[in-house]
Amino acid sequence: MSNQNRDSETVISAAFGDLFTAGSAIEALTQAGFGENDVELVGVLHGQLPNLSRLCNHMGMPAEHASYYQACFEDGGVLLVVRAYQRSRSHTALAVLRQCGGVLPPTIQ
Repeated sequence: MSNQNRDSETVISAAFGDLFTAGSAIEALTQAGFGENDVELVGVLHGQLPNLSRLCNHMGMPAEHASYYQACFEDGGVLLVVRAYQRSRSHTALAVLRQCGGVLPPTIQ
């Protein structure tokens, strides 16, 4: 997805309750044409994540997503972040994340 500039980048994220489901989503994203530099995985397997505000801000996500994900991860979980450089790619990423069971922030539902 190379030659697009960063200004056209869209960040899509979804929460997963376990690493295996997130792994399946990564595989599906790869099959849909997303590269390894387009997908990031963050999470803990047990216990609560540290404060996500800085991380989400650094990744270009809205602050309300950090609060939402913080609540999702009270018992552990995984956050999958996808960078799309074209509008059609962001629609594809959303469809894949939904199909794989990702929990999207309420503002994206």
